[in-house]
Amino acid sequence: MKQMEQELAAVFGNGYRLSEPQAVPGAFLPPYFKRRFSYYRLQWKGTAFILAEWHETGKDETAAMPDALRHIESCFGMACILYWREMSAMQARVLRAEGVSYISAHAGFSIPALWGYAPQAGMRPSRQSAHLSPCAQAILVRQMVHGDVDGCNIRKLSALMPYSPMLLGKAKDELVQHNLCRYPQGTRAGAFRFSAPTASLWEASAHLLTTPVRASYRVRLKGSRMFLQAGVTALSQLTPVGDDTLPTYAYYCRKVAERIPQAPLTEADAVLQLWSYPPEAVVSPDAGAVDACSLYLSLKNDLDPRIQLALPQIWNP
Repeated sequence: MKQMEQELAAVFGNGYRLSEPQAVPGAFLPPYFKRRFSYYRLQWKGTAFILAEWHETGKDETAAMPDALRHIESCFGMACILYWREMSAMQARVLRAEGVSYISAHAGFSIPALWGYAPQAGMRPSRQSAHLSPCAQAILVRQMVHGDVDGCNIRKLSALMPYSPMLLGKAKDELVQHNLCRYPQGTRAGAFRFSAPTASLWEASAHLLTTPVRASYRVRLKGSRMFLQAGVTALSQLTPVGDDTLPTYAYYCRKVAERIPQAPLTEADAVLQLWSYPPEAVVSPDAGAVDACSLYLSLKNDLDPRIQLALPQIWNP
């Protein structure tokens, strides 16, 4: 304890206080976490954090540490700083790459959780992205359209959407960071929790959502069964707007464009839109067109007044 206090004084000076922490009501801290860590409430400059002191067990558990600390954060409801007295330089590099805040007698300290408060950390806070990543947007759109993401863990969601668990995990962190959902950890796995209804989610996230369309190609298309209808073609199926353009379809894989010959306007018989996320990831299995929310996002900047009048009819949560 004395050595830990010396390390804290070296980082924070004499302006910090340690006290007993209080867990979030209803939060469960598994026995493993009680055995492997000691917990303190660290108060510094009007801000409170959880200081988790790691008790070495003789085996390297560095890879599991980021998930463990996220679980601790959810249990206590505040950012976590790891105190690991005998951390090696290699272990410190791994934790820095994961954005873990730590203090160590052997490896120094890195405190992203205190970027705004500790200039001696020598690090700058990362800026929040102005828009969601394609994977995070696809998750949010699926929840707003179908409501079936709530209650899913990462593994279950990877069976519903064509994304790897690693990519879904990063997208989950984005959604939590933007306060669009929670992901409380249980004894075995966490789960997405969207407490707000669709209308509130849409209002909170509209400024983060972008058109899914990356590019469009005019092509000679022999068969369209493998594609979902998109653009004005899909809009014409839902509203009185007539489809006076080439049939439009959405796809995700760039290799599709390489296999389908592109054509000038006079010879083309379809338009293929390249999407930033798989359009089939957010529709029901028997759907023939893209979902209403993604369709709205893909057309919201269209200057055609007919389209602008029709958009509220397809998506107005």
